[in-house]
Amino acid sequence: MLEKLAFSESSLEVRVKLLKRLAQPKLIEQSFKQDDEQLQLLLLPLVEQYGLQKQLLKSAKGQAKSSLEQALEQQKLAKEKPAEVLAQVKMILAKLNALRDKHDYKEVNNQFGILTEQWQGLELSWLDQEAVKENQQKYSTIEARISSHLTALKTEFEAAEKAEQAKREKAVFLTEVESQLNLAEQALVNALEQLDVSKQADLETQLSQVRSKITSSEHSVELVKHLDTLADFESQLKQLPELVVANQAAQTALDALANVTPSTELSELDDTLNSQKSAYNNAKGIIEQLPNTLKKPAKAKLSALSKQFKAAMAEQLDAQQNELKQARRKAKDVQRLVEQGRSKVAFGVFKGFNEHYERLTTANQAQLEPLREQISAQLDDIRDWQKYASAPKRVELLAVLDEHIESCDLAPKQRAELVKKLRVQWHELGRIDTDEEKSQAKQFDEKLEVLFAPCREFFAEQEQQREQAKHAREDLISEITKLAEIDTSLEGFNWREFESQFNKLNKQWRAAGSVDSDIYKSLNSAFKVQAKCIGDAIRTQHELNAQLKQALVNTAAEQVESEDLAQACDVLKSLQKQWQKIGFAGNKKRKSVMASFP
Repeated sequence: MLEKLAFSESSLEVRVKLLKRLAQPKLIEQSFKQDDEQLQLLLLPLVEQYGLQKQLLKSAKGQAKSSLEQALEQQKLAKEKPAEVLAQVKMILAKLNALRDKHDYKEVNNQFGILTEQWQGLELSWLDQEAVKENQQKYSTIEARISSHLTALKTEFEAAEKAEQAKREKAVFLTEVESQLNLAEQALVNALEQLDVSKQADLETQLSQVRSKITSSEHSVELVKHLDTLADFESQLKQLPELVVANQAAQTALDALANVTPSTELSELDDTLNSQKSAYNNAKGIIEQLPNTLKKPAKAKLSALSKQFKAAMAEQLDAQQNELKQARRKAKDVQRLVEQGRSKVAFGVFKGFNEHYERLTTANQAQLEPLREQISAQLDDIRDWQKYASAPKRVELLAVLDEHIESCDLAPKQRAELVKKLRVQWHELGRIDTDEEKSQAKQFDEKLEVLFAPCREFFAEQEQQREQAKHAREDLISEITKLAEIDTSLEGFNWREFESQFNKLNKQWRAAGSVDSDIYKSLNSAFKVQAKCIGDAIRTQHELNAQLKQALVNTAAEQVESEDLAQACDVLKSLQKQWQKIGFAGNKKRKSVMASFP
């Protein structure tokens, strides 16, 4: 009866009470699936009590459906959230615990703040009370340890920051002191350079202020070197009148050095270098007596003036060094040649040595003078021995020349070779110095001319023949040029006559007389250019003739198998007439084609 009332009762509240009293999930599910949304809303507590949300979700409507969806979502979260929250708890606690191993205060403090915010944002309500209590205890323990660790790190950090700040303040102070010292130094240098004693009082006040600043500072112990520098400045300042005079002397010496003008004349080179060296050493000696503040700029100016002078004289100095180098090399070559017994070559090389020697300044010549005197003495000894040995040989060579003049019957070319040989032998006897040697040389030249006289006519005739041969070859070049200009493309052109003229010109060229080598090369080149042009045309015509004759040979070969002998004979006779009209085909082609033609 109650079940029937649960489905038929008009009052929804009564129906819900009946279903609750009956406590049957199937009846609740059946009633919920009806279309009444209001009934579904009233049945939601019973649906939740018996866990019917999932199977009734599709039947739910409107607000009832939304409520079921929220309930199911909460069920899902109730299953997943605890594990997710526990994982987050473990990760945060692990990260917090890891901070104890780090020693960078800023990093640890920053990370601790971030992790603390993350812990506070955890949804611990998803965990059971026991798990919440356990993890809260773990967090509190780790938090206490990290707080202690942070306190220690903070103490160290603040101490380091304080030390760094002190270091920065010290650096700033030192920079200020050095800057003031530099300003004082520059003011002192300016006063010395400008020879201005009136600035002495102001400089003393400036230096006194710097000293007071250093001595009153807590870093005074570390500024001992600055105090030493300051004491040096104060000492210089007291000596300002004297230093002004010394600086003026240094500037005067530098001006004197600057006034040494580079010379481009070889005769003035030594004097110029000596003047510059003297002025340089004088200025350097005066500058060395100056205090460091004045010495530094003075030395810089001294170096600049020296470099400027050397740059202006570089070309001449390099030239002198090259001459010295070449002269020394020549001297070594002379000594080597003397040791090898090649005295004649040694005299020539010594001449080159003297040429380099003469282009040197007096000072550079002095470096080579001992070597020059040594080599000259060696060559003088050799020259004396040569004269001693060559005197009888000159007399003997003159006698030999007389014999050849009386009895020489050599042909002109052999006689010219003999004259050349005797001339070489005479020169090998050495230099002509004494009057007797000069008289003998004159006799030798006169007699040698007598011996050579018959050769002159012969060589003159040879020269005339070469000139005639030259003209003949020029004429042949003119003729072959005209032959090359003939138009061979005309119908009925006589190739046989053309080739005959070409062969004739080639034969005449080969038979033409001798000319000088250089002239022959020029003439032969001109002839060959035209000969090649003609030869190429002839070879082309030979190829054409060979093709025509080969065609006749092929036609003649066909007649061998002809059954009509009379007709074959007529064809062969016709081919022979055509053969005779075709021109020359070249020696190689002619033999091969003729061997095939009947």
